[in-house]
Amino acid sequence: MIDERDVYEMASGGAYSRGVQIQRSYWKIEEFSVETEGNSDVVRAVVAGSGDNHYEVEITYDAIVDEAKDIFCECPAFYSYQGICKHCVAVLLEYIDYKGRNRTQSDNLRQGVSRSNKEFYQGDDGAARKMSRKVP
Repeated sequence: MIDERDVYEMASGGAYSRGVQIQRSYWKIEEFSVETEGNSDVVRAVVAGSGDNHYEVEITYDAIVDEAKDIFCECPAFYSYQGICKHCVAVLLEYIDYKGRNRTQSDNLRQGVSRSNKEFYQGDDGAARKMSRKVP
């Protein structure tokens, strides 16, 4: 799975640190979605730029070869510099967080996790279910 170090190595200059700031600001990534197509995740986002600018970012992550295959941003910097722009950095970092959250939720459902003394498990339909307890 892609990690922060991989993203750092894809970016040039200050694009990584600026991308981290964008991703941590929460409100700058205005739209974010992940769709699975075959063995790949297609990540689409709209990122707020300076002024009234908004940039569409699309990344195709191939799970079989474990790398980002196609990366695109419509900002001018994407075409001007080597490496990925700050918008792509922010979206890749958001994708890493997204995959981590989904992996943790799936692991918790498979293993049964205690939260506030309530036990959860995954039902036959894949939905989370609370285990009922009989009170003596």
